[in-house]
Amino acid sequence: MTIKPHALKKGDQIALVSPASRPHSAEALARAEAVVEKMGFKPIIAKHALSINGYLAGTDEERAQDIMDAFSSDSISGIFCLEGGFGSIKTLSHLDFSQIKKHPKIIMGSHENTCLLTAISNQASMVVFHGPNICSVDRVESIAEIKSTLASSTILPPVTPSLGSFPAGFHHTSYPGNAQGTLIGGNLNAIASLMGTKYSAHFNNKIIFFCERDERNDIIERWFTSFYLAGHLKRIAGIAFGEFPDCGPKDSLSMKSYQDILTERMIEHKIPSTFNMPIGDSSLSRVMPIGIKAKLDATNGKLEFTESALD
Repeated sequence: MTIKPHALKKGDQIALVSPASRPHSAEALARAEAVVEKMGFKPIIAKHALSINGYLAGTDEERAQDIMDAFSSDSISGIFCLEGGFGSIKTLSHLDFSQIKKHPKIIMGSHENTCLLTAISNQASMVVFHGPNICSVDRVESIAEIKSTLASSTILPPVTPSLGSFPAGFHHTSYPGNAQGTLIGGNLNAIASLMGTKYSAHFNNKIIFFCERDERNDIIERWFTSFYLAGHLKRIAGIAFGEFPDCGPKDSLSMKSYQDILTERMIEHKIPSTFNMPIGDSSLSRVMPIGIKAKLDATNGKLEFTESALD
């Protein structure tokens, strides 16, 4: 049975953790605190949020301990990741998922932190949230989206192409059709990195969303080919492709776009799928619950939730 954390309330305490890289400066951390306060919550800074261990925010054990301390504290109602970068995957072997399962609460992050979200979703059977790392929030629209999503115990509005995009509401269907299943997903690189481990996502009859940033198309093709070789594309019910900012050939001899590359596999396996969904970490992105049931209408570019994400 999937565990649903409680929705946030005004004044709730939110732990700000650095599972991977640290914020760039103390000023960046203070700015993240101010963002959380604007949402009506009280930020609590994790002990090692600004620690330095090479490119990481402290040792693997220290970063994992911050996560465990946040889950174990009865005064903490939610956990927001501060930064992405690299390193959350290295905390997984130091986490006690049985304890996390006993103390369910909201956790949100993106980029590399997809590794952490995926592991918690699978190992603790808990709904988690793919949303912007707090240090990257730079628009009032993002503040409103985070607050409205994480404070709601009702079924969330459908995900459709953003009216703020150009042209408004545009989507591109790579293979038409409908699908239904449990929603999983996040950063393409992170999900691929976990394959073959006990923390990996399970793909049978799932609707999956993918997003990525600043990556070469040939690397995207390599990761996606891994899903193909593992047989996962035969098992997935549908795919919603989100934001892929700054991805492209990047001096590659091939001029294929990432859409060309991904569409080839969608057509081959007849997977209902659509591009240009507002899923990622921009000011137009939706906060996505992982672990609840959903329906995808790829033909019309609509992802609909069929149950609430929070109690």
